[in-house]
Amino acid sequence: MASLDQSTVQALHFAGGDKDARAQLDKLNLEDATLAGEMQSLDGALIEAGHRLKVAQQAVARQQRLAAIKEDQKRSKEYRELGPFLDKATDNLRRSLIALKANAASVGKDFRHVQMLHRVLSVALFDTPFRDAFGVPDSNDRRTFASFSGVINAWCDNFDAALAHEAATLDGDQSDKEAA
Repeated sequence: MASLDQSTVQALHFAGGDKDARAQLDKLNLEDATLAGEMQSLDGALIEAGHRLKVAQQAVARQQRLAAIKEDQKRSKEYRELGPFLDKATDNLRRSLIALKANAASVGKDFRHVQMLHRVLSVALFDTPFRDAFGVPDSNDRRTFASFSGVINAWCDNFDAALAHEAATLDGDQSDKEAA
């Protein structure tokens, strides 16, 4: 923007009667006014561009949020499907543990041995929200009590071996009687 410095204004003022000086002053004033108008126009354009940028950013943010909402709705639907599955699994576990308690004696284990299954649950539920309810299993528990099947099969293997030994003993007694 062409700005008249103080000395130019004074020089033109003293040359007030000079037509050339007056014409030059008018030309400078016109140029100054033109540049001021262009600056206002640029300022307006910058303000408008800033407004459009803000509107565009809001549109992008809106689209991103809508996409996130759709993903959250999808996860919510999937999460909702866990309820019936967990209900059925919990009911099956509850029924199985009741049957296990009721039938533990049939494989030579009394109710106190069923407490070992608490350790199986602590291993199974270690990385779930129920961790605090069952405690943190040690590394030996993680190997020994890694599954209900492992514990129950070990019980049955011991019981079956004891039965086989008893049967062999009885067969030995029977064969001794038959030989006599």
